[in-house]
Amino acid sequence: MALALGLALAALIHTASPSPPLFDGLPLPQAPYAYCSPPSNLESSNVRPARGQADFPVQNGVVAGGSVQTDESAPQVILFIGVDELKVSPGAVSARVTIDPVCADPPPPPGGAQIRGNVYRVSAVEEPGGRPARVSAAYHLTMRVPPGPFSHLQLYDGTAWHPLSTSLAPGGNPYAGSTLAQMGELAATATSGGESPVSVVLRWLGSFGVLALVVLFGIIALVQEIRRRRTQGRERRTG
Repeated sequence: MALALGLALAALIHTASPSPPLFDGLPLPQAPYAYCSPPSNLESSNVRPARGQADFPVQNGVVAGGSVQTDESAPQVILFIGVDELKVSPGAVSARVTIDPVCADPPPPPGGAQIRGNVYRVSAVEEPGGRPARVSAAYHLTMRVPPGPFSHLQLYDGTAWHPLSTSLAPGGNPYAGSTLAQMGELAATATSGGESPVSVVLRWLGSFGVLALVVLFGIIALVQEIRRRRTQGRERRTG
């Protein structure tokens, strides 16, 4: 009974919680992660991370939406900005959105956490003039996470780090995504001292999906059956 319930719940979760749109069409990366500062065992093969840039045209004062990604075969950062989610001054003809790996002088790690992989600076300016464009509505960001422990994405606003509500791509795909309302510097982070239990569970569920839930509820069913038989045995002895 519990196993059947587990299967039904797993199917319900699978159908009621589709993958976030920010993960649609993501390929499983084939190339190794490109580090600003690679681990010593990867220094000889490491490729420097790329930047990304795109110009969104302005028509009748409205900035067109679109996507920007770093220039790699398996992009390490992807942004999606909707129509009119950036605001510019009258006279601006475009908004230039840029993603830069911060390889020189990145901000210090958040308290109690370590930075996993690279810090990336996301910015938007209007052209001509170079004045900062204003974010008027939340945009989507997807970031590739290097192998190892991971907790969530964080945003550095110039003075402090802010944890972001983070989703994990399904199927073991090494991407994490979030929705942001401002530009800044972003990084994948992990709890200092190793992989947190939450990270382990999320990674396990992300890798095995419904199968993991079936196994979990199967274990619960087995434990319940053992308890039931023990209870019946005690009742026979006392009866």
